[in-house]
Amino acid sequence: MSGKAPRAGPGPSAAAHKANPERSYTGPKPESLPRPRTPAEAEAFYASLAKSGTGPPLPRFSRMIGVAGWVAGGFAAAYMVLYYDFGNTREHVFSPIRREYHKFTDSLFNLSASERSMIEAASKDAAAAAPGPAAVAVAPAVK
Repeated sequence: MSGKAPRAGPGPSAAAHKANPERSYTGPKPESLPRPRTPAEAEAFYASLAKSGTGPPLPRFSRMIGVAGWVAGGFAAAYMVLYYDFGNTREHVFSPIRREYHKFTDSLFNLSASERSMIEAASKDAAAAAPGPAAVAVAPAVK
């Protein structure tokens, strides 16, 4: 047998505590903790919480709040990046993104050069194929 004294109880030894004091805490002593609840006691406790109206929010409501927070944050970030006026007219970090975004949205709502030429050609063909004003008969009005 060595001359060391046996360790008293669970947890690190005094030497280990001196070497690494940040690692020495192992939690509360088991005798200081309350006894575990039985399933019937836990059920009664949560039923009383539900009746009192206090306690944690309902899970579905919590999820909806979380999703709404992410959506609102996304809209706020997109607004700041794409539209917010920072008060200066100089080039800033979001200028390239804004230029590309506005170029894209303009392309959605305006015709490209090739589309314009196709429409002009179609309108010229339709004008050439349409009969003249003398050939169009006007029906008399019915009273």
